[in-house]
Amino acid sequence: MGNSSGMPSSDYAPFSVNGTNLDPSFRENTGLVSALMFASGVLGNMLALIVLIYSSSEHKKTIFYRLVAGLTVTDLVGTSLTSPVVIAVYASGNEWIGGKTMCYYFGYVMIFAGYATMLIICSMSVERVLCIRYPCFYRARSSPKHATVILTFC
Repeated sequence: MGNSSGMPSSDYAPFSVNGTNLDPSFRENTGLVSALMFASGVLGNMLALIVLIYSSSEHKKTIFYRLVAGLTVTDLVGTSLTSPVVIAVYASGNEWIGGKTMCYYFGYVMIFAGYATMLIICSMSVERVLCIRYPCFYRARSSPKHATVILTFC
């Protein structure tokens, strides 16, 4: 099982995380783990959208509601555009597919989804601070159209 260096011998090239070599069976299961994460991400975001759609019309008029809906859609799109690439790479034996074009696509979508999510969450935080700290100003000056502007910026 091992050799003189203390490393287990296998047919696989060394695969390590934080300096620790991983068992080949772990690598074989990463595709399954990625598929489960993809399925749970899509299912969770779809359930969130269903809940948002069937919420009361009074909630739908708030900026926070629209920001949550935007966050859900952004996360669903990001998951749907990146996870299939990851699963395809695992399915092909950890060999990158698609060359530079796929690399550029994957990098762009990962950065877009990551930054859009962070910006929307930051906007939600600022919106809540304004609502709590300055309620009169918030009520007088805010409208659902502001959420559209914020989401477009994000």
